[in-house]
Amino acid sequence: VYPDRKFRLVWDFVALLFIAYQAFLVPYLISFDTELSGWLFDIDLCVDIFFLTDLILNFFTGFWYRGELNLENRAIVANYTRTWLIIDLAATTPINWILARHTDAPEGSSSTIVEVFKAMRLARLLRLMRLRQLLTKMEEHIESDILLVAFTMLKMFLGLMCFSHWIACFWWAIGEAQIELEDNWVRENNLNVQGALYDKYVRSLFYAVSVVSTMYGPVAAENNNERNFTMMLMLAAGVIFAVVVGSVTNLVVSFGEYKTEFRQRMKRAMKFMRANNVGPHLQLRVRRYIENLLDNQFESKAKAELMTMLSDSLKNEMQLTLMGRLLRRYVFFARIREELLARICMACNHVFCAPGDVMFYQGEPAAGMYFVRKGRMTLVAVVTSADENSNKEAANDPMEDASVTHRAGGQRRSDNADESEVVSENVRSLKADDYVGEEYLFIAGDYEATGVCGSFTELVKLKRDDLFERISTSPEAVTLYMEAKAVYCITKNDMETFVDLVADEVVLPNTIDELESGDTMLMLSVRWGREPAVEVLTEMDDVAVNMSSPVDQRTPLHVAVKDLKVEIVSLLLDAGANPLILDDADLTTINYATSEFDAEGLKIGVQPVVLRRRDTAMSSIMLMASQGKGKAAAAADAVETMKRDKGPPERISEISVAVIEIRNILAIALA
Repeated sequence: VYPDRKFRLVWDFVALLFIAYQAFLVPYLISFDTELSGWLFDIDLCVDIFFLTDLILNFFTGFWYRGELNLENRAIVANYTRTWLIIDLAATTPINWILARHTDAPEGSSSTIVEVFKAMRLARLLRLMRLRQLLTKMEEHIESDILLVAFTMLKMFLGLMCFSHWIACFWWAIGEAQIELEDNWVRENNLNVQGALYDKYVRSLFYAVSVVSTMYGPVAAENNNERNFTMMLMLAAGVIFAVVVGSVTNLVVSFGEYKTEFRQRMKRAMKFMRANNVGPHLQLRVRRYIENLLDNQFESKAKAELMTMLSDSLKNEMQLTLMGRLLRRYVFFARIREELLARICMACNHVFCAPGDVMFYQGEPAAGMYFVRKGRMTLVAVVTSADENSNKEAANDPMEDASVTHRAGGQRRSDNADESEVVSENVRSLKADDYVGEEYLFIAGDYEATGVCGSFTELVKLKRDDLFERISTSPEAVTLYMEAKAVYCITKNDMETFVDLVADEVVLPNTIDELESGDTMLMLSVRWGREPAVEVLTEMDDVAVNMSSPVDQRTPLHVAVKDLKVEIVSLLLDAGANPLILDDADLTTINYATSEFDAEGLKIGVQPVVLRRRDTAMSSIMLMASQGKGKAAAAADAVETMKRDKGPPERISEISVAVIEIRNILAIALA
């Protein structure tokens, strides 16, 4: 049985209640010489059965030793035998059940046995030795500060009541033992006559509470024995009362310490702002920010104090528990080993922001990424007229890639943004557990959007240099880092760095993007139209130029033809690309080259060999190539055919020329 599982916690809580029950019951039964009957006797019998079961259960409950949980049966039995077994055996004897069996026995020897068994009831109080252990265990599982304070206050109150109850029982026992004396507090208060036990107990408890609370009551000691007991009790009660009052005071002060510090800081801040004529609206914003900041500082202070007490391994585990789930939201960290991820967590910095705070500006150099731990952030990317024009030019130029967008919702900022008219704004909201700027953990660049906090926000920032420093000792993590860096070099068009990575063999040409797409470096380069990367990769001897994408089974040549990348098509064919490979729609690159185009030159669909008037050039090329005609003659005939069938002037565009060029290249390759 695990000692910290829910079942054992509930069981220990019930044991705690039953121990408190017996702590009140046993002194009362012995001092007032009474016995339980009826339903009270049945309840007490159930308590005995519970503790007998608890004794057996303890032989199967694991224990903690020097920070390690031991669940081995032989070790559990040995540990229980040398700790609590003797005490539990003495306290678990069913005294009331034994006394019930001797009630009707003849007087004489049996009366002596009965008195002995009555005295043995005191053994049940030995369980109070476990009370501190059980209380500590309960406190460890109370998460709320208010509930913890209430539990502590209740614990002290019940402790005082139990102590007063014991004093009341002992005070009555002293009076009964001296009942024959004239000077006796029982006789003085006319309690020696036959009467209800309740009245006798209340009078005794009144005396006890009066003494314990240092307010001596009307019940006075009448003889020297009673006076000696009262004096010793008053001395002890004074110490106990002082300890309790001091504990309550410390509890209240410690509970309000944070609020007191907050009020002092807030008072100084408000006094300063009023003295400098700060507007009421700004005062309110400052006040709300300080409130949120102190809450976060209190948590950070508690975390820092905890970390100073832990070993290095425990610190790593704690950091992994606190930050690991958030970091694993990004797929790169999900692939990092836990012990390495814990070290990365140590490098994270927490940033606290107020509503309206700008964390970074569009075009500002970026050094890392941000995670949103609490609150929300808005990313605003300004699109200027210069950006829009460049995007249109890229869309009309088949050799340019117009599909690159920023993952955080922004677009690349124009260098002439200040001189250009703002056309629109791309806005994206980040909530808790979202992140932005992950590419800047691997490559240098500028933020492509402005980050504005929409509420009181806690961010976690991780810098590029700090990340690499933490993973530099792990070859596996460094390899994964470099592969991710190569991917971002392609997507962000950092061709100089990418070429260096491939040339230095830091990244292999057939490396697969395992973070997102599953494509090879060559396929990614083709998809993003990175001609320099394609040129470097196709020059490698072992590059897999015909490897199909796991998504659509297209080869790099399929993608290059589909996107009208003429130079890339030529590079791929020179490297040995096969134009007759089928994709998942059973189409070859020849089918792609004979696709339909509308009047604007925009592709509207991929259909196998659906020819229009403008497509007769390709059909002629295919025919000549199939007849074995030479490459030069095929190209010349294709150009002449295009001139004859070019149609209206508006049909002739750069895309039309690109289509014909690609068809010529494919025809020559087939020939």
